[in-house]
Amino acid sequence: MNASRPDASAFAHFRSGRLGDAEREYRALVARDPNNAAWVHLLGFIVANSGRRDEGLALLDRSVALEPGNPGFLDNRGQILMQAGRDEAAHADFTAAVAAAPTLAPAWLHLSQVLRRLGRNPEARAAIAKAVALGEAPAVRYHEGLLALDARDFAAAERSFRRVLKDDPRHVPAVVNLGVAMREAGRMEESLACFQRAAAIDPNNAEALNNLGLALHHDGQSKDAIRLFKRVLQLKPGFTQALVNWGNALRDGGDLAGAAARFDEALAIEPSGLEALNNSASVALESGRLDEAARRYERAMALAPAYPEARAGMAQVRLRERRFGEGWDLYESRFDTNPPQATRRVLPVSPLESLDGVRRLAVWMEQGIGDQVLFSTLLPDLIARGIEPVVEVDPRLVELYRRGLPKATFVTPSESAEAFARCDAHVAIGSLARFLRRDANDFASQPRAVLAADPARVAQMRQAIGDGPAIAIAWRSIQKGHRKALAERKSIPLEAFARLARDTGARLVDVQYGETAAERAAFEEQHPGVLLRIPGFDSFNDLEGLAAALVACGRLVAGSNVTVHLAGALGVRTDLLYMDWPPFSYWVADAGGHSPWYPSVRVPAVPPRSWDEAFSNLSSMSSVASRDIP
Repeated sequence: MNASRPDASAFAHFRSGRLGDAEREYRALVARDPNNAAWVHLLGFIVANSGRRDEGLALLDRSVALEPGNPGFLDNRGQILMQAGRDEAAHADFTAAVAAAPTLAPAWLHLSQVLRRLGRNPEARAAIAKAVALGEAPAVRYHEGLLALDARDFAAAERSFRRVLKDDPRHVPAVVNLGVAMREAGRMEESLACFQRAAAIDPNNAEALNNLGLALHHDGQSKDAIRLFKRVLQLKPGFTQALVNWGNALRDGGDLAGAAARFDEALAIEPSGLEALNNSASVALESGRLDEAARRYERAMALAPAYPEARAGMAQVRLRERRFGEGWDLYESRFDTNPPQATRRVLPVSPLESLDGVRRLAVWMEQGIGDQVLFSTLLPDLIARGIEPVVEVDPRLVELYRRGLPKATFVTPSESAEAFARCDAHVAIGSLARFLRRDANDFASQPRAVLAADPARVAQMRQAIGDGPAIAIAWRSIQKGHRKALAERKSIPLEAFARLARDTGARLVDVQYGETAAERAAFEEQHPGVLLRIPGFDSFNDLEGLAAALVACGRLVAGSNVTVHLAGALGVRTDLLYMDWPPFSYWVADAGGHSPWYPSVRVPAVPPRSWDEAFSNLSSMSSVASRDIP
């Protein structure tokens, strides 16, 4: 905008950022000539950017009334309206500006920004394309990158941000969002380097530090991440995303009370914050406050009915409440969470809509082995209906299933494409319950076993274990990332099992997977000869051997981990131990004190308050079971 000779001094102050001086001189000019649209407009723009938005907008309105078709006036007023959150009004100004001046690149840029905020991304991309065609300004390329991020086109986003940084290597927002693109593409080390670079350029940039904290949290450096989130909130009080990130770090570190406090603080600032609301519901669920979790998930779903995280969380509430039909319908949202809890498959046959008329059903695996085994207990129901399940399973499980369910077809992932092509329909294994377990009474048909151990391996394991009573034990759940703290809460101190050995006179057979050498060594020092580690046995990779060991012992005592699923699917008598609160819906006791999914798995009807109480309860029940094969 060119200044006329009388306002040269005022305009120079404005261009140099001396807004106080510019305002004083423009007020004098407007007093001299109240109908000079340019002077009224610049005064309004200065006042609005000095923290008096309403006063500034009144002056901007007056300038537009004096000169209705001025595209610069419309563009500037649109920017102030967008700052005020009046996006529809801003959109009207930017649209009028580009109509009046189709070559005004900043107006096209601002139009793309407001369209993006309105969720109209295809139109936003068309507007930014106009701006790109009019010039290669870093601001244009930067917003082009943001639109690519919205579209999850991370390669395009990276190209745009790198073009910005080629012209301006110290453009902190471009560095930060390049890091975001890297993170979303799974390039974590490069992402961390971007955030470190941004923080080095501007140590007080709240967005840079917040994202650096996220990267450190993902890298397992939660204490450093929390320190950064606190720093972010000092720089930018009320920054709700930093509060949510802080809460997530506390939750993943096992501090549920601290996490709940951070989420509630974020909600006090922004009551409609979906992530804070959803995560506070998740903490309530993990803490056993089922009613509170349900209320918070319901609030999130009322704000955004299709919000997959809240729907997936509410699924867990409903399943614990034994409202199975509603729970399984909501459980389908697991495919839509970010990141997805499970990944959808597209196959050449139709997705399963109804079991009627299906003769050969492709069942594909998802999530971990525990989930595969859990939902595979529904396969006998399909067989009873005259349906042949063609089931994709982990290669380590194939022969166990083929022996246990000979009327089903089991294939490995490398074999599944060819086998599935000859089926009538396909379904994720976790979606079978939606068709087969919609009511608590449906669990009456749960099979005793769906896996069968190799008799020769069982005989070998019995020989390795030796004479006398033996109980298999698995004490630790091993998880990473946001599930690590939950895994710690599910794990049992190995020392607590000493009472089991004393009360039963049994040797404890170590079937724990993962690296636990230090725990074993400490236990052996205190209780020599009580814990038996079978030579050469790999309980993680050799699931045939693990199944044989479980059957050979005839009993398992364990915390919540995949070994319990295997034992339950083998029909091995199992005592599952946990404190305070069942970690998953499938460990909520039925009327007989067992898992509704596994008839052989006994779970606490009333969760104990300590591990000592848990083992005391075991000793009051029947002692070592028969080691006969179930």
